[in-house]
Amino acid sequence: MAEPDKRAVFLSYASQDAEMARRLSEALRSAGVEVWFDGSELRGGDAWDQQIRKQIRNCSLFIAIVSSQTQGRLEGYFRREWKLASERTRDMADGTAFIIPVVIDALRQEDALVPEEFRHIQWMQLSAHAPLVEFVERIRVLLGKPRNSIHPSRGDPALRAAAAHEQSLAVLAFANISDDRENEYFSDGISEELIHVLSRLPGWRVAARTSAFYFKGRNIPIPQIARELNVSHVVEGSVRKLGSRVRVAVQLVDSGSGFHVWSKTFDRELSDIFALQDELAQSIMKELRTALAGARSEATDGMIAAALQSHAADRTENPEAYRVYLQARYFLLRSNVEDNERSRALFREAIELDPEFASAWAGLSFSYSAAADLGILPFVSGYQEARHAAQRSLALSPDLAQARAALVKVEMSHDWDWEAAARELTHARSKTPRDIDLLSSAILLAKFTGATEEAIRLGLLATELDPLNVQVRVRLAGAYFEGGHLLEAERQSRRALEISPGSDFAFYYLFVICLFSKKFEDARWAATQDKDPEFQLFFNALIAIDEGRREAALTLVAELERTCSKTMAYQIALVHARSGNTDRAFVWLNEAFVQRDPGMARMRNDPLLASLHSDSRWPDFVRKMRFPWVPAALP
Repeated sequence: MAEPDKRAVFLSYASQDAEMARRLSEALRSAGVEVWFDGSELRGGDAWDQQIRKQIRNCSLFIAIVSSQTQGRLEGYFRREWKLASERTRDMADGTAFIIPVVIDALRQEDALVPEEFRHIQWMQLSAHAPLVEFVERIRVLLGKPRNSIHPSRGDPALRAAAAHEQSLAVLAFANISDDRENEYFSDGISEELIHVLSRLPGWRVAARTSAFYFKGRNIPIPQIARELNVSHVVEGSVRKLGSRVRVAVQLVDSGSGFHVWSKTFDRELSDIFALQDELAQSIMKELRTALAGARSEATDGMIAAALQSHAADRTENPEAYRVYLQARYFLLRSNVEDNERSRALFREAIELDPEFASAWAGLSFSYSAAADLGILPFVSGYQEARHAAQRSLALSPDLAQARAALVKVEMSHDWDWEAAARELTHARSKTPRDIDLLSSAILLAKFTGATEEAIRLGLLATELDPLNVQVRVRLAGAYFEGGHLLEAERQSRRALEISPGSDFAFYYLFVICLFSKKFEDARWAATQDKDPEFQLFFNALIAIDEGRREAALTLVAELERTCSKTMAYQIALVHARSGNTDRAFVWLNEAFVQRDPGMARMRNDPLLASLHSDSRWPDFVRKMRFPWVPAALP
């Protein structure tokens, strides 16, 4: 074994977990972290024992792999290692990061047989096949290494070759420098369409729109952005729209050096907007191939042409319909009542201009389902319109990922047809496996049908592909919460709020996680951040119940029933279940079922309903919702 090094990490594990330990060791070493890992699994001998003790005394971090395998072994050398590490913490200042417990399966942290010192620190959760990017980054940060510095350095030829092989880029939101600030939807649309077409190229990883647009309006250096998104190249640009003409300036930047690889300005009539987008994509990809491979090739040109042809099949040939569609998308993504109504009107206008515009039909479907979720439209009528629009989009373009995701949304949130949703996702992901909307839908389907570990695995994959996507972070937090991993669930919720401080869904999960952790002050703070008065009433009722304030709880529950019976039947059922009023909980669950409340999709695995699971009525309700008793096999 290597001589002690204060920057090293000690990896402790049971022999049955050797394969996972080897994965963690290789991932850390590839990122430049020294790891003390006994790959030989040798056990015994005084010299060996002395060396282990010396390494634990001198390492910077002690990573303990905790699992059902360690749980099943009441004796083992790893337990001696755990005790030695725990003893060392007694000489450390409070708050010093040293022991990092890592759970690698479904074992609940609360049930783990570990030293008491382990329970006072933050744990990590990794599933068997989880991407390890976040894990490695966190370890590097704890070691005092620069954040996000795990990406290949352009100074090392070997690492530079690895980066070139990865072939990754991000397209940032193009700046709107038009005199009319209302044209921002147009500059955003140019960037989005460029992302869509570049994403179709085989062998290329393109940062998702959500993460790439996170940096919009922020004065952050390109190399830092590239590190955050883990890409080798960045595309940035500006759009000036004046009358019937548009000027687009675009630059391709090497993320390692920050230098421009290529730049060009395009002046076109707005009627040529599609030709402009195609020319942009072709120019960028050809320059990328030149920069990375040193030469252009006919094969490269053929791939670009195929990607452009595929992308063109899903869009309109009507420039005005396209312009209106970009406006509709812009308002849809703002996710509030007023902008949702504007988006639906604009999607319908785009469809009137081109009734065969598949992407506009898919956007209209999402707008209708969002209207139902926001309470703008009744659940039933909103989702009926969403279904019609999604089916029309698929009839026009059967392989359009956006249309498949829109239909899956209806099948999960309204139809509760889990088998149909799984079929749709299997088909769609076979065509576009890295599409973030489809992956996000797969996380939800796994959560809803009880496949919690699969939801966590998919969530970790999605955060690797789209690290600044708040929706994905929140869904991953929900999966951790439903699996009983409260510390990791809280970490993901807080990370989502770092990315988007106003995310209501992130506040919801932070609230219930803190409630279950008995962190009532934190729960109160999270409750006040959601400005919806109905949800504040719901949150306050739950806090009163958990704090044992019976009279206050009864008053709040009565007010909730009086004012929110048509919009929050599912939440009222949760409150009754939490208070132990099983009969009233089932009454309100049935009311939510009749109303087709989208919250019912969460019923099977919602920890707030755990008190109902032993009731004889629960199996009948699960069958009525058509949930599988065995977690579904998912794509």
